[in-house]
Amino acid sequence: MLRRLRLKFIFINMSIVTCMLLLIFGLLYYSTERSIERESLQMMNNIALSPGSISLPTESMEAMEDVRLPYFSITVNRAGETIELDGGYYDLSDEDLIQEILDATTAAHTDIGVLETYNLRYLRMELPIGECFVYTDMSSETSMLHHLLRNFLIIGVLAFLIFLTISILLARWTVRPVEKAWQLQKQFVADASHELKTPLTVIITDAEMLKERQQAPLLSPEGRENKSARTTNSDSILTTTSPAVPDMVELHDSMHTATPSITDPDTARLLDSILTMSLQMRGLVENLLELARIDGGSVQRAMGPVNLSELAEEVCMTFEPVFFEAGLNFTYRIQPQIRMQGSDIHLKQLCGILLDNALKYASPAASVTLSLERISQHRCRLTVANQGDPIPEEELPLLFRRFYRSDRARTHTRNTGDAGYGLGLSIAESITQEHHGSIHAESITREHHGSIHAESTAGWNRFIVDFTSDRTV
Repeated sequence: MLRRLRLKFIFINMSIVTCMLLLIFGLLYYSTERSIERESLQMMNNIALSPGSISLPTESMEAMEDVRLPYFSITVNRAGETIELDGGYYDLSDEDLIQEILDATTAAHTDIGVLETYNLRYLRMELPIGECFVYTDMSSETSMLHHLLRNFLIIGVLAFLIFLTISILLARWTVRPVEKAWQLQKQFVADASHELKTPLTVIITDAEMLKERQQAPLLSPEGRENKSARTTNSDSILTTTSPAVPDMVELHDSMHTATPSITDPDTARLLDSILTMSLQMRGLVENLLELARIDGGSVQRAMGPVNLSELAEEVCMTFEPVFFEAGLNFTYRIQPQIRMQGSDIHLKQLCGILLDNALKYASPAASVTLSLERISQHRCRLTVANQGDPIPEEELPLLFRRFYRSDRARTHTRNTGDAGYGLGLSIAESITQEHHGSIHAESITREHHGSIHAESTAGWNRFIVDFTSDRTV
């Protein structure tokens, strides 16, 4: 997250810098080009108003102050005959070339313009005796603009690199408080999860013991001895876990010393409630601890070569009896020998989370599918789909937020009776991102997708995981 935040900060800064540089250099280039053109036209206008006054560069120093470009002028009478050629910078002996230039200028039907073929700028002015055509060479002007553009590119690249370095340093400095707060948050979640696990373990153990006493009021001496030994081992483990455990252990021991049976229905109901809520709380704590571990880099530290095909098949075989007991039709299609660099423990967890999510939200007697295939030479795709109520399109991007649950998930699920706490898909997304992959959800219906799932009266919800090319082998 912090890396993405820094990259986003740098991207925004460099986008602004790039736009500013382009705007500044563009304005400078445009103003320079217009200035050169304006000076050139001013010089040509002066020459047209005083034809023949500047015949050679050395004849009039005063007139030469406005002459900064090579030029020549042609004066024609009303009959179209050339009566004067002026300009010592050019060889005007080629009459055919002069006539071609005049024809091209006349065909343009404009008083000011550029003859690209001859690289000349012209000015056409009406005189009492006829017309005067003044031409200036644009070679030096074009060369100057090319040099200016090259300098702008060099300066722009250097400025971009300088601002990029500054942006990187600023990003590190700016994100530092956020990074510190993020580290403190991760540490808090990890510490709180560890501290909560110990009292929950005690509560669950006590509730299980009381539940057993309810079901078997009288125990044989051997049973009591075995239970006492199990309690002693459990207490020794708890004692080394947290400094807050001794008081709970004393309560734990005192409860075990009492042996009367528990047969009251209200007490039994309360015990069931305690045990159920404690188990759900333990699941929440374990999920929080897992998120803290992933954020702390546990996935990266466990990276290695993984046969994803064998791993996915192993998880599927584990879930087959679970789907069968829930009355769901579970099928999987796995392409063999798909290998990648990753953490086998976390990739198993990813598959398990997606299958467990499909188990929770599948319609009664519906189908659940898992597929793993190679979609290109260096990419593979894992897809888990289940038939169920379609997910609104606006909720699809929100499914991977921590603690997010859509309205349909705020009640117990159809097949497990437990809607969870909205952390499973968030863990799946974190695992996928640590493997440099992407995950997204789709919700499709029969009406929108023809015969793809023609046998289904409900929608199909799919979770698709793609692993990038630099992570697959």
